[in-house]
Amino acid sequence: MRRSELLMFTWMAFVIGILLPASLEAFTGSVDPIHLISKSFQDIRVQTEANGKQSIEFCPDNTCDFFLARRDISLESLKDFAYIYIYYFSDYYVLEKWRSGEEAAGLARQILLKPVYENCRGKIDEKSARCLLRRLSREGRIGLYFVRYDENERNLSPVNIIKATVSRPSVR
Repeated sequence: MRRSELLMFTWMAFVIGILLPASLEAFTGSVDPIHLISKSFQDIRVQTEANGKQSIEFCPDNTCDFFLARRDISLESLKDFAYIYIYYFSDYYVLEKWRSGEEAAGLARQILLKPVYENCRGKIDEKSARCLLRRLSREGRIGLYFVRYDENERNLSPVNIIKATVSRPSVR
């Protein structure tokens, strides 16, 4: 192999090594929804509860949206649920600007188009989002709670997902 061919081969391997993983991530939908939210809002955390259940807590002020999944629900499904709820239905004022961003909207559409949610596909993304949330919350699989921290105490109130997803939020 001549030197010029070797240089060309090395350059192509370098370009493929840089570009291919990025394009595969975009194609396969492997962007972590919680990571995308955390780029704009630091107060989101994923944790495993003492009973082994997975949870996500999003706290843009002294209140939170709290998502709790049964042990048989995958972390990926919980992250999808939290992202779709936060993007479409959470009523925090600080979300307005974030929702208007192309990256946030694109990921919401990408989640709704996952094959596992094909029964919820529709022409209007908000209806598809509502279907996905209601489907994943059936039989207590994923619960939604409103959390307020008052006087150093954590107060947790269950949220009825059907009522919470009737329409787009009025901001709090």
